[in-house]
Amino acid sequence: MPNPTLTFSRPSAAISTRPRVLTPPRPTSRASRLHCSAAPASTSTQPKLTSLDSNTFIIEVAGKRVFVDPWLTDSLVFGDNKAFYESTKPALSGKSIADFEPIDLVILTQGLPDHAHPPTLKKLDKRIPVVVSPSAAEVCRKMGFENITVVKPGEKVVILDGEIELEAFSGSLVGPPWSTRENGYIYRLVKSGLTILHEPHCDIPDSVLRSLPVVDVMVSSAIGITMPLLGNFPVVRGVEEGAEIARKIKAKVLFPLTNWRAEGKGMLNGLLKEKGSLEEYQKTLDRSGVKMKVLDPMFNQPVDIMDMISK
Repeated sequence: MPNPTLTFSRPSAAISTRPRVLTPPRPTSRASRLHCSAAPASTSTQPKLTSLDSNTFIIEVAGKRVFVDPWLTDSLVFGDNKAFYESTKPALSGKSIADFEPIDLVILTQGLPDHAHPPTLKKLDKRIPVVVSPSAAEVCRKMGFENITVVKPGEKVVILDGEIELEAFSGSLVGPPWSTRENGYIYRLVKSGLTILHEPHCDIPDSVLRSLPVVDVMVSSAIGITMPLLGNFPVVRGVEEGAEIARKIKAKVLFPLTNWRAEGKGMLNGLLKEKGSLEEYQKTLDRSGVKMKVLDPMFNQPVDIMDMISK
């Protein structure tokens, strides 16, 4: 029997825009026990966002939980070399992946380790559906995931039995200028009508930004990271770029990705510098006449989205 968790459409003149239904394998009873044996999610059915620090957050809708760029265990290492760069999340101390279950679906924006976190992906049940950028798809294939949906900019998928429509757009440039940009996403929560824009590096090309719709919530970096030795090259963008994006999409709330709560060390860490603060972000918005509130979410504390945008 087909599983209607995902439908897929590619906006192309050569391909029908009628969504086709994907048929991921039905979970076994073992997988069901794995997902449901931990503490249950909030009993409220109102859509929620939950920060898990750094790039990781949860979208909860209709009692189901979507984990975005999950880093849920161990440290983050670049280049397989802890002396080069290693980062830890203090809030993960003493916790395991089981503490965050159930996990109904995973979404990845990029293939880099701070978004497609190898230690986490290795430990996840490989039958969990993953919706990913092209670069993240390569990581997931190597990890052995069985149900991978690749989404390119301009394409849409419908997930969680029709609860969320996800559309990808061209986001962060994480390599040289000729590199393919990674994914940003717009999430449309179908029943509530709420919309969320997510771009983890606050990096959206002007041509793309002009085409984006008005949304309710923006999820992105709030504090920039630069490399002073390279003329303050922006590794992650922050206040100035975020304010410009907010002006265009007219989001009511910024739900920031809390990269500053991770603790880094190693050679690369010594070359990086944080730029800005949540307070500076809010003041910049206020001075610019942009009516968006900057939140400071607590780790693993769900926030009701309707309450978030109405206060």
